[in-house]
Amino acid sequence: MHKRSLHSVVTTICLLALSLAAAEGGRAVAEAAFDEFVSRNFAALAKRFSPEMAAALPAEKAAAQLGPVVDSLGRQVGPRPEPRLSLAGGMEVYIFPCEFEKARVNLLIAVNAAGQVAGLRLLPPDPAAVEPGELAVVTGDVRLPATLTLPEGKGPFPVVVFIHGSGPHDRDETVGANAPFRDLAEGLAARGIASLRYEKRTRQYPGRAVATVKDEVMDDVLSAVALVGNRSEIDPKRIYLLGHSLGGYLIPRLAPLVPAAAGFIMLAANVRPIEELAADQIKYLGAPPETLSQLKQSAPASYWEDLTNYDPVAEARKISAPLLVLQGERDYQVTMKDFEIWRTALAGRPNVVMRSFPKLNHLFLEGEGKSLPAEYGRPGRIPDYVLDEIAAFVNGRRTPQSAP
Repeated sequence: MHKRSLHSVVTTICLLALSLAAAEGGRAVAEAAFDEFVSRNFAALAKRFSPEMAAALPAEKAAAQLGPVVDSLGRQVGPRPEPRLSLAGGMEVYIFPCEFEKARVNLLIAVNAAGQVAGLRLLPPDPAAVEPGELAVVTGDVRLPATLTLPEGKGPFPVVVFIHGSGPHDRDETVGANAPFRDLAEGLAARGIASLRYEKRTRQYPGRAVATVKDEVMDDVLSAVALVGNRSEIDPKRIYLLGHSLGGYLIPRLAPLVPAAAGFIMLAANVRPIEELAADQIKYLGAPPETLSQLKQSAPASYWEDLTNYDPVAEARKISAPLLVLQGERDYQVTMKDFEIWRTALAGRPNVVMRSFPKLNHLFLEGEGKSLPAEYGRPGRIPDYVLDEIAAFVNGRRTPQSAP
C-alpha cells in the first residue's frame, strides 16, 4: 500500500466519476464533425451532438449560431489539419490547428464514449513558441522527461518552473479534459516568459515508494531549477517557482532551498493539513467516509509525521522574495477558507500580492454555480486575466486588485 502515491486517493476523491476510457472511432467522428463544420453542413453536425450538447445548441439554432462564426473565419486553407489527441474525462479531445483565410485558430472537438460530439469550440491559436526538444530533470537515478517552452525572439528569458498538485501527474498536469500547465506554458510564452514542466516522479516511477514530500516533490524541483539555471536561453536571476495545490502548499518549504529564486507563485495552495482538506471534500461530494481512512493508509507514517512538523504559515512569513497567491473562489478542493488564512497571515507584507477570482475552480477554469468533478471533463482554457496577472508579477508590475 505504501508504494502507492499518497495522492492517488486524493485524486480519486477530486475526480469522482471521471472515466479515462476513450471512445472507439472517436477520431473518425471528430474528423467528420470538422468537415461538417468548415463546409457549413450544420444539420449533419447537429445529429452527432450528445444530449447535453444538443440542449446547449439545438439543431434548429445550429446554423444561426455557427454560420456567422464560419463566415468570420473564411475558407479553410489546405487539407484538414492533423489533430492533437488527449484521452481524458471519459472523452477523446481533439484539437485541430486550423488555417483559415481570415484567421488562425484551434478547433476543439470532444467525442464522448458513445461516439457523440460533446464539445465544440474555437480556441486561440498556439502562441509563437519554441520547444527545443525533449529535456530531462535528473535527480540521482530518477529521470523525468521535461519540456522547456521558450517565447519567440532572443533571450535570455525569465522562466517559471511548474510544481504539480496532488496525484501522479504528467507534465501538463492533465485533469479530465484539461491541461492547466500546458495552458500556462503557452500563455506565458505568448507574454515573453519561458517555462519548464516535467513528468511527476510518481507518474514516471509508479512503483517506487516515497517516504516524504522531499522524495515525492522537492528533490525534483531543485533539480529542475538547476536545469534551467544552466540554460543559455534563461536569465538565471529571473527564475520563479509556481506551485499548484500541493505544489503551492510546499512553496514556503522550498523557498529557503532556492535562495536565488526571483519570486514564488502559489495557485490554489492549501494551508490546512491534507487530511482536513480530504475530509471537507468527502463531505462536499458525498463520498464514502472510509475514503479518508484509505487516504491515511496510502502512505507510510514517515510521510504524515513529516507534514505534521511543517508549518506553512510560519515558513511563508520568512519569505522576503516577491510572492503571488492566487485562488479560485469556486474551488471546492482548496477553498476560500485556506485563502483567507493566507490573507490574514501575510497581511501587510509588501512582497505579497493576493488575488481571488469569482468564476474559477481548482484548475483555474471558469464556470458558474457549484463546482463539481464532472466540470473537469469539459474542455476549457485558463483565462487571459490569470495569465496577465502572473506575467505582470514576473515582470515586476503590480496590477489592480480586480478581476472579472
